[in-house]
Amino acid sequence: MSFSRYPSNFAVSVVISPCGNFCIAGTRGGNIYKYNLQSGLERGSYPISATPASHLKSSDQKPLPGSIAKIVANGKKMNRIEDDASRKKKEEGHSKSVQGLVIDAFNKYLASGGLDKKIIFWEFSSRHFVSQVEFDFSISKMELAKEANLLAVSFDDFSIKIMDFNTRKIVRNLTGKNGTINDFCFNFDARRLFSAYSDGSLRVWDLPTGKCVDWIKFNEPVTSLASSLTGQFICTTHQNSLGISIWSDRSYYEFVYLDADITEPVHMNQPLSLFG
Repeated sequence: MSFSRYPSNFAVSVVISPCGNFCIAGTRGGNIYKYNLQSGLERGSYPISATPASHLKSSDQKPLPGSIAKIVANGKKMNRIEDDASRKKKEEGHSKSVQGLVIDAFNKYLASGGLDKKIIFWEFSSRHFVSQVEFDFSISKMELAKEANLLAVSFDDFSIKIMDFNTRKIVRNLTGKNGTINDFCFNFDARRLFSAYSDGSLRVWDLPTGKCVDWIKFNEPVTSLASSLTGQFICTTHQNSLGISIWSDRSYYEFVYLDADITEPVHMNQPLSLFG
């Protein structure tokens, strides 16, 4: 791995493969690069044509160990990997910044979402283009519930869409209209989604019904959140605060009626610090 002077090569999104061997970095220019975490060597790119041949060979024109050129050779013959300028047909890829990356539980597919309003699916190992889904708005963040194969995608119109990762179809459309989406996450069984907005509100969505079952408003906006493995607690961090707040899910202590329509948020104060 090396530092790039060119802003188009700056990494803006990263993901680690479930096997723990690879790191995938999405760049501001739209290209995606794959690295080995143990050696730090480049293992290719998405699309394949984004990796110049000069990056994959040593000074004596031999393939670098672990490089894609060495892998393609396979001990029998060398398949030349040409630069973008020499390729007659450019592979499909992002034209703008890559905002989100997710990998399925089996290291089979990589999905990337960008400001060019596209989600592109790639074969993880071969790095070949599989398919793409286009939307009306730019993508800001993506999160995958690997056990349920549900992909949550937030957009610049302040909505969140739930997509079936296998069929590439939209199964739920969650619209809060509370401002920019700062963060969101699934609970442990992917039946609930928590979303935090720039106006200080936090919504809890029931995915089987697609309804908002709780709406909370804080004095300071939530900057990030995470759900516990049991689903009983969520952790939040807030603007102008250095601490982590822990909240308990009220559905563990009382009935939550899914047929009730929530029209106003419940205002909550941040919990007091345990120390000093």
